Amino acid sequence: MWRKVLCVLLGVMLLVSLLLASVPRVARAANTTYYVSTSGLDTNNGLTELTPFKTIGKVNSLDLEPGDRVLFKCGDTWHAEQLVIGDSGVAGNPITFGSYPGGCADKPILSGAQPISGWSSYSTNIYVANLSAGANAGKFAYGVNQLFRGTERLPMGRWPNLDQPDGGYSTIDGQPSGDRIADNQLPAGDWTG
Repeated sequence: MWRKVLCVLLGVMLLVSLLLASVPRVARAANTTYYVSTSGLDTNNGLTELTPFKTIGKVNSLDLEPGDRVLFKCGDTWHAEQLVIGDSGVAGNPITFGSYPGGCADKPILSGAQPISGWSSYSTNIYVANLSAGANAGKFAYGVNQLFRGTERLPMGRWPNLDQPDGGYSTIDGQPSGDRIADNQLPAGDWTG
């Protein structure tokens, strides 16, 4: 009995193998160019400027082959998405990354920076934003280590300011005990910690 079952199973497996072998495979054209734009959709095919992908995550999921190109749209910026290049070309037929349309001056930007929203005035020349609320929620698990105004990197807040006559340094006036310091220049406030 078990020999009959085994023979039937082997016959079915052979039939399935023959059927699968006769189904034509969809071959991808060599040297494929993929387009990416922040106005695209990841459900697009990415094969024309009119049907671009949207995210770098979609680019990371592609099975790139030698000769393929990935072109990012000029003027677009991708924030906090890491491009992971997991495939390589071959000598004379590399995988390349570039921009479109050709000759543009406003090249695409892949930036590790994340915009902060919800700024409000705290006091004169001091603004605050809650990193755990609104559009900021979930984006700053490790806080902020750089801050930009437009393209200008801002120095981190500190006291004394760098433009002070002493170059932004304060001198400790004393150490009354092993876990305390005294500095008469410190402005009033709780400096614990």
